[in-house]
Amino acid sequence: MRLLNKKPLFLTLFGLGLFLLFSLNSQPALAISPNVSQAKAPGASTVYYLSQKFHVKKAYVNSDAYFSYNSSWSAVKTVSAAELALWPDAKLGKAPGTAVIYYFQGREKTPIASLSDLINFGLSGVPVLTMSAIDLAQYQTVDYAAIGLTSDNNETGSENNNGNIDNNGNSEPPVGTLTITSEAVTGANNNDLVSGTEGNLLGVFHFQPSDTATITDLTLDFSGLYTSDLLQDVFLTDGNGNAITANVHVNTGSRQALVHFRPALVLNGGSAQTIQVMAGIGSCATNCNNQTISVALKQAASVAASVPLSAVWPLQGTTFTIVNGTMIGQLTSQSESLAAQNRSINNGTRLISKFRLTETTGREDVIVKQIIFENDGTADNLDWDNLRLMSGSTVVSNLADVNDDGQIIFNVNYLLVPANANVELSVLASLKSDYHPANTYNLQMTGLWSVGKAYNLSLTPVINNISETYPLN
Repeated sequence: MRLLNKKPLFLTLFGLGLFLLFSLNSQPALAISPNVSQAKAPGASTVYYLSQKFHVKKAYVNSDAYFSYNSSWSAVKTVSAAELALWPDAKLGKAPGTAVIYYFQGREKTPIASLSDLINFGLSGVPVLTMSAIDLAQYQTVDYAAIGLTSDNNETGSENNNGNIDNNGNSEPPVGTLTITSEAVTGANNNDLVSGTEGNLLGVFHFQPSDTATITDLTLDFSGLYTSDLLQDVFLTDGNGNAITANVHVNTGSRQALVHFRPALVLNGGSAQTIQVMAGIGSCATNCNNQTISVALKQAASVAASVPLSAVWPLQGTTFTIVNGTMIGQLTSQSESLAAQNRSINNGTRLISKFRLTETTGREDVIVKQIIFENDGTADNLDWDNLRLMSGSTVVSNLADVNDDGQIIFNVNYLLVPANANVELSVLASLKSDYHPANTYNLQMTGLWSVGKAYNLSLTPVINNISETYPLN
């Protein structure tokens, strides 16, 4: 999402006005043609979008908003101020493909939290403009009171979105709802989070649709941090700890994580979806003191869904205290050379990686949760399957396939590395009957998630790879 333009409005519009005064036709039209969609009054700096369909006008906040629809100023026509005054101001807008409707005024907007609010505010018959996401982002988000809306509905904010709004702005009964709740998380040592650790569980949210629902985006707000770059590597898992595929962009300035599901998260009616928010905490020594962190879905606009939402906003997670990481263990991975190894095991099976995990501090035993590899060679799913993580002859984890990003992910049920000890592991793969013998493999470990047994805190690993490339034959 684009950040709001922080420049004063009058400077932006003054500059826009000077440009328009010199570049646009200054002779006002006596009547507004049905072909005109961008207009201004003579001598004025404000440019409007004219919705010929709804006969309403909407002022552009700044040039960024205007150029999200137009490639030049040539579309702007100068019309008479009297004619322009006959067009009412637009009040409602929404982004394409989303259900959240915003009421906007001046440079501010507020999401309408429920269908009943839309009715109570007298807005149920007001046309809803479809606006670009960039245009919407230029408005500052405020609450009802700040923008001057009041409602008789005592349930305001307890449900979200607006039922279905048709193209004429008329409200229709909702076809279903998506109920969202949050769950408290109990952490170790009075909810301490240790700096320099990864994969910490910060929040749990439950999504329960009454009918089929689709979620495309989430906005997660983090609070309590005054050193914002401590927030790192945010990702999502389901209730079983399996990764949920999504693009996650962490904005340390706004202390937000913007989540875009790929593909969209489709929820079937009557079946709940749990989303766990995981994050890494950066390293700190003395500046950890008095810092806390919590995650929340703050408002209706935090969830982009295909159906109305039902929730008590904000949905706030547990507050954790950040402490420095001098008391916990450390896990190191060291890959080993395959040059002297028998890489062809039997019946089309290949040894494709061998490595050693070592706990180096002696402070606590370590439990391994997940190991991730990427292949820097050319072999892929057309060549191999039945990838498995082995400890000697024991299967530690099976893997059905490689994900869309080419990562080989082993989720481990239980693997213990004792304090000040090591464990030898290997990765095997079965070759398909039509594999390409000349294709190569060079596995590089890119992720190692583990927790200390004593403190149950995620540990930041040390990963040492060596680079060796071998053909499948």
